[in-house]
Amino acid sequence: MDKPMRRSDRQLTDEETLQLFRDAEYGVLSVTDENNMPYGVPMSFALSDNVIYFHCSAAGGKRISGMPAKRKKTLNNNRE
Repeated sequence: MDKPMRRSDRQLTDEETLQLFRDAEYGVLSVTDENNMPYGVPMSFALSDNVIYFHCSAAGGKRISGMPAKRKKTLNNNRE
């Protein structure tokens, strides 16, 4: 992050963050395209050894094309 959290008393520990991902039913991956336009898509993911793996087609598509290292990305997880 570029700035420290304003309310650091609410910041999660690494273990609390990982537990949120372990408990999540799905996530929404948000990326930007080559024109810097945002795009979000619900997706399945798996967490193993603190690494997030995404389920996607080998053909790629917006999810993969939006993943170059220099572009910003975020994954929000969701529980019902």
